[in-house]
Amino acid sequence: MISRFFFKNNLNFISIKKKNNIISKYYNSSNILNYSLGRACLYHILKTEIKNHKNEIITTPLTLPSIINIIKLTKAKIKFVDINLHTGLPIVSDLKKKINSKTSLILITHLYSDKKTLMKISSLKKRNSNFKIIEDVAINFGLKKSNKKITNLNADYSFFSFNFMKNFHSIVGGALLIKDRKFLNILKKEQSEFKNFSNFLLFKLFFKYLIINLITQNILFFFIFFYFFKYIELKNIQFLKKKIYPGYFNELNSKKLLYYKKNNLGQIFFPTKILEIKNDIKERLNKSEFFYKNLKSNKNLIVFNPKEVDSINLEYLVIIKKNFKNLYNYLLNKKIYLRKHWYKNNNSKFKNSEFVANNALLLPTHNKIKESEINHICETINNFYEAL
Repeated sequence: MISRFFFKNNLNFISIKKKNNIISKYYNSSNILNYSLGRACLYHILKTEIKNHKNEIITTPLTLPSIINIIKLTKAKIKFVDINLHTGLPIVSDLKKKINSKTSLILITHLYSDKKTLMKISSLKKRNSNFKIIEDVAINFGLKKSNKKITNLNADYSFFSFNFMKNFHSIVGGALLIKDRKFLNILKKEQSEFKNFSNFLLFKLFFKYLIINLITQNILFFFIFFYFFKYIELKNIQFLKKKIYPGYFNELNSKKLLYYKKNNLGQIFFPTKILEIKNDIKERLNKSEFFYKNLKSNKNLIVFNPKEVDSINLEYLVIIKKNFKNLYNYLLNKKIYLRKHWYKNNNSKFKNSEFVANNALLLPTHNKIKESEINHICETINNFYEAL
């Protein structure tokens, strides 16, 4: 059962302008800038907002290593706050203690973001206007609270990623939504000075896409690649894992890599109609609810009601309380290949983040997964614990 990649069958190449128009109409905002990568959006914000007297950014350690490296690249000082296991968000009381006169930005990474906690974080902003909030919705494009808000978080900046692991992608690319039009004009002017996207990198990424598309063909995957991935996981071969899951391991970033004007590749699987976005989200929500219904009675798991979280459910995240390694090997032996957590804990001092990073499974919600297959995954997980 492959959940890492999912692709549609047809290719549609359209212009950046048309893709931007789709995003603008969907979110009812023209305050949008395109970038080569989602992380490039973050880099540009930090370069603009971080000052000598306000150089601190507060975030949780559970994210891609590249995000942490970008913060370091801008010479900002990082203050970590651990996540709450049941909200996927910073522990609000700890977050409140870390805010001071040097706080420039709070970066919120959406996992299974509890709606009520997001509103509490927004209320901190109302009481203190000296800092700004960025929300990393890289895995949540399509999530829409209303015409004026993406999530229940009242963020100043929201950035997305459109790399080839997302439900809608252009192989590479990112987009930034800016709340204040004054800051949009500042960022737009600065962006005009950025270097164009590397043609060599485009070729490299497109070649990678072709390889991945080949791997994810059902017949090839089950008869060849499944056993290769299974062997790597069971033997925990790190140097091969780094090739398969590069984002999970440490990635060094440089100004040369990040200074891109925009992704000029155009559309690959990006929707041409807003209805396609809405239908995709509806289908994913339904599949996540089916997972929740079948797993919520299992006391060995922490599961989340999709109706109570601000998440697109790109994959349905389940936290395993105990026997994670044995469960994962059991699933592999039953020919069920599930992705582990997409993020890594970047500071071992924070125990909740460490626990989630090491004990989370991502269950597939893509358009090729069937209800019968979802039921089979759930039954297999439940059967494992019943047999203990």
